[in-house]
Amino acid sequence: MNTDTLETLRNRQPFLPFALRVNSGAVYEFKEPKQFGATGDLQVIIHFTQNRFSIIDAESVTEVIEDTPRRS
Repeated sequence: MNTDTLETLRNRQPFLPFALRVNSGAVYEFKEPKQFGATGDLQVIIHFTQNRFSIIDAESVTEVIEDTPRRS
């Protein structure tokens, strides 16, 4: 996983939802900025939900799934 991509996703204004697929097949959806946390070097990503969190190694990310803006 290219950490530059993660940095771009994290810093987009306005924030746009995205998901990360990891090598186990699990998909982590980031629907709002407060769901995303990371170490300074972006090697460890934290996915926060209402009552839980998951720790993701950036090396295990196999796909970035970006939401595309809907056009009217």
